[in-house]
Amino acid sequence: MSERTGSSHPDEPRQRMTPWRLGRLWRKYRWLAIGGAWLAVGLLGYVGFARHYAALSPSRSPGDLLYLTLQLFVLGSGVVEGPVGWQLEAARFLAPAVAAYTAVQALALLFYERFQLFRLRFARGHVVICGLGYKGLVLARGFRERGDRVVVIDRDEENDLIDQCHELGATVLIGDAASKEFLSLARVDRARYLLAVSGDDGTNADVAVRAFSHVANLPGPALTCIVHIVDPRLCDLLRERELGAGKAGRFRMEFYNVYDAGARAVLTQYPPFDHEPGETPHLLVAGLGQMGRSLVVHVARSWWARYSETGDRLRVSIIDRDAAQKVETLALRYPQLATACELIPRTMEIPSPEFERGDYFHGAGGTCDVTIAYVCLDDDTASLSTALALRQKVREAGVPIVARMRHDAGLATLLGGLHDNDTGFDGLHAFALLDRTCTPELT
Repeated sequence: MSERTGSSHPDEPRQRMTPWRLGRLWRKYRWLAIGGAWLAVGLLGYVGFARHYAALSPSRSPGDLLYLTLQLFVLGSGVVEGPVGWQLEAARFLAPAVAAYTAVQALALLFYERFQLFRLRFARGHVVICGLGYKGLVLARGFRERGDRVVVIDRDEENDLIDQCHELGATVLIGDAASKEFLSLARVDRARYLLAVSGDDGTNADVAVRAFSHVANLPGPALTCIVHIVDPRLCDLLRERELGAGKAGRFRMEFYNVYDAGARAVLTQYPPFDHEPGETPHLLVAGLGQMGRSLVVHVARSWWARYSETGDRLRVSIIDRDAAQKVETLALRYPQLATACELIPRTMEIPSPEFERGDYFHGAGGTCDVTIAYVCLDDDTASLSTALALRQKVREAGVPIVARMRHDAGLATLLGGLHDNDTGFDGLHAFALLDRTCTPELT
């Protein structure tokens, strides 16, 4: 579902200008075009009147010509005696047409919200997204591209992403998604999916609870409610204890975590266990935040499922400014980690002199024994710079490095371009977290 902002190579053909893309361009620049039309028609009218009255006596002053030109837009000055030049002929037909079109557009904008509410009265089988961050926008784009009708609820009327939702053709409601009023306006009782994807666990849970109470006693199709929980540990606990009422009948509830899904996706795309027989992999994880923790847990589970009978433990080196403390906390949360993995904390700043020396890459023999590195920093700039720095240290060893990016644009596009254009970064990969995990397939 990812959407690139441009071609990765200057010689690649441009994307075909489809009617949908033309519509997006028109919605973005229509008021600029309408203003240009007013100016062009006004200029035609002024020149036409000036030339017409120049042949008569007495001629008109510039003020009179401007007044007559403005009257063209309300059908007040187009009738003149004698021959009419092409400029005035065109202006007296185009001016009222431009004025009428402008009025229609202004009225449509004025009553847009009411019109959207009216359309929602007939909505069925649609998708309701609560929370318009980047996750919500990516989901809205994916469902719209699939052909679904989308309703987005967000409480911030100044949200910069609202215009992008309008361009996608989604309906946007400004208000509290956890209130019965807005769930009713969004016709959630007749929706197919409800996704609570704000950045706050409590808000998402509140939306789910209110939605359940709203639809439980109403007739209609089954509603699947997908609740995004930021804390992976909490998400696991909630999954294990889903309410029986959320499993069948009118309302079905599922819990979802973007970091958990991202860890599974990145390990599938860039597997850590592609090694020679008899060789024990050594993983390097830079950054033990939410994504890093999820990745380590899934790596351990996968290793144990494959190699538990051998008794071998997977080596995982972890670089973080609080590596020792975070590794200890992770081991307490997941006691079986120590059975599957040897977690090696490397407490250091990124960057720092210790990080630049790169001793963490070397095994007992002084050679590089890391088989793959995952950069899981939260900031895209820091993630890219760290991945580039690591790449310089292990380029000769051919160690693949995967950098977690927020979405498939900006720095991720740059990294993809470096990789695709054979610039020596063939072992460096970008993983767009939100574009890979916030897709309609999660439903």
